[in-house]
Order: sequence, then C-alpha cells, then structure tokens
Amino acid sequence: MTDDHTSAFEVAVIPPNVTLVKMTHNIGTTGYDIPGEIVRYTLIVNNFDSRAIDKNTIFLTDPVPANTELIVTEPAVTVTNPAATGLTLNYIAINDSTDQVEFSTDGSDFSYQPTDGGSGTDSSVTHIRFVPTGSMSAASSFTVTFMVRIE
Repeated sequence: MTDDHTSAFEVAVIPPNVTLVKMTHNIGTTGYDIPGEIVRYTLIVNNFDSRAIDKNTIFLTDPVPANTELIVTEPAVTVTNPAATGLTLNYIAINDSTDQVEFSTDGSDFSYQPTDGGSGTDSSVTHIRFVPTGSMSAASSFTVTFMVRIE
C-alpha cells in the first residue's frame, strides 16, 4: 500500500486560515500495513479564520490509495460535527445517490454507486468526494472518515 497523503480541498475563496489534516491509522490485527489489514482514513477540515467560508463552496476529494479496496459495509463513511459548522453533510448509505458523499472509479465522474464484491469491499472505487452545503462558520471544524483493506 502506498499513500502520498494527498487530498483535494476546494473552496472558491479560501480564507487564509483554512486547513485540511489527513491522518491514517492501521486498525487491523497486526498493526502493520500488510495485505488484509484495515486502515482508517480521517480527514479534518478546520476553519481557524474569523470569517465564514462562502455558502456551497467547499468540495473535499480524496483518492483511495492504490492497492487497497474501500470498505463498503455500513457505516462505510462517518461524518462528525457538520451541523456545528453551519454545514449540512449527510451520509445515508454506500449506495444512496441522494446524500452528499460521492464515489468515483476514475476521479472525474462521481456517479458510481459502490457495491459489496463479496468481501465487504469495492475495489473499483478510486476517489471519494464530500460535498457539504451551507456556509462553514468561522472557528469551526468537521471530520470525515472511511476505511480501506490492503490488497
């Protein structure tokens, strides 16, 4: 497994104190990044600025690392604290096209609906995009997580 820890964070006009933190944590049985182990990805968006971020201008896209498969058993994605930020970021289910979490097999078309390939994973997913709505309040943060299994 390799992960260059890159994520795309788009805001139309970025206040100077907005950050994205990406963390990984091996939660498997061995603690080593070897085939079969599970790794949790946590993305934290912080607006340390004294200004709110304009309404409907945040998009967070994260590539699923090569040689991994997205865990699609529920909850496949967790979202923490969006309401306190003034944002709405709903995750309903892995195959729900009405929520604000989208999946892609190529990084450009986010209409893919993941399915369980029999092992609780979908190896076709290459990117996850989070599309919150609303204006992100000053001095606020939200967190999203997802997990992958190392091939």
